[in-house]
Amino acid sequence: MLKTQTVKSAKATGKTYYLNDGDNLRLKVDPKGRKYWDVRYRLNGKRVDHRIGAYPRYSLVEARQERTKLLEKVDEGVSPNDAVETFRSVAERWYVARSAEWSPKYRKATEGRLRLHVYDAIGDLPIDTITTKMVTQLLSKFHGADKKSAKLEARDKTHQQITSIFSLAQTEDLITKNPAEFDKKNAQLQRRVGELAPEPQKSLKWDLLSKFWEDLSSYSTEAGEGPTKMTQLLIKLQILTLVRPGEIRCAVWSEFDFDKRLWTIPKEKMKMRKPHLVPLSNQVITLLRELQEITGHCDHLFPLFMKKGGGFDDTGTMSDNTARMAIKRLGYDCVPHGFRHMGSGFLHSLEIGEEGEERAMFDSLWVEYQLSHNDPNKVRRTYNEYDYLKARTRMMQFYSDQIIPQPSLRIVQSG
Repeated sequence: MLKTQTVKSAKATGKTYYLNDGDNLRLKVDPKGRKYWDVRYRLNGKRVDHRIGAYPRYSLVEARQERTKLLEKVDEGVSPNDAVETFRSVAERWYVARSAEWSPKYRKATEGRLRLHVYDAIGDLPIDTITTKMVTQLLSKFHGADKKSAKLEARDKTHQQITSIFSLAQTEDLITKNPAEFDKKNAQLQRRVGELAPEPQKSLKWDLLSKFWEDLSSYSTEAGEGPTKMTQLLIKLQILTLVRPGEIRCAVWSEFDFDKRLWTIPKEKMKMRKPHLVPLSNQVITLLRELQEITGHCDHLFPLFMKKGGGFDDTGTMSDNTARMAIKRLGYDCVPHGFRHMGSGFLHSLEIGEEGEERAMFDSLWVEYQLSHNDPNKVRRTYNEYDYLKARTRMMQFYSDQIIPQPSLRIVQSG
């Protein structure tokens, strides 16, 4: 039989191996050192492996208790693998997959939030029966009468974890919609002090973009090459797509179709509460491929970077302050949201035709739809299903070419 210290000290060897406890229980240690318990049994003449859960989520004593309950079901002829998938069972798989790159302190905090705030509320419910209302009711328990009594930072971190767990359930085809993806304002969740203060939308002047791009490309910090490159790509992708800062910062890889050259942002993430189609120019795809080499193994394009250990925490995303601070360090007086205004002003200003017969190069509606602004004409908005996608695709390729001419992909020199 195993001892607790043996389980605790089991290390990665570069390949999967097992430590047997006896009576069909064993600890599996994968190549990265992640550990989880499973039970091997025979039912109807077939050998079956059933996973109990991750260590240390289940201690040695708890794993033995679960083994006993499981084998009792087997003796009754019931297959444990036929059990309904609950939020807890999906969360445990999520924890195993994510926790290897976390620090011990963060693993403990993550597990603590799930145990204290989530499992009692929805842990044992079938994953496909949990609704957005259940999630918001869970999150509302963090609210308080004032700033001191409210635990809104803990609420938001818990919300991020829940959202990521449901995303895993989506990839496993257990659910079709993520009930944790919703607009906090419309859900009437308590807001942090100062959260609604409008950000000054200071724009970068178009004639400064060439120098800005050059400075951004050489941007470096003491944080290291990984986060520095991610910050560069975060800002560059926002400039080239004209999306809102939060839309690119919180994007996930499953939203991108490289074959169709299209990014589909779900309505739950959009200010106007409708899906937004973003065409991907050649330059944008090139930058996304660079980013894939860094975070392609994560759900999010821009997951949190863990300073200790250098890994990623995919339960959250880069701070909205990261890009702003980088721009400030570069010496420019503008904010991320201002790039939308810069691009809008440039595209609206372009004209073609002979003198005296000038006309706009791009229809104003194309620009407004690219910015995900609503068409003021309700009838036209109702029937315009594809939001001028073909026209916007041509427009955004032209826009990218003005910033990074092909095929060299170097910024055009101003003047």
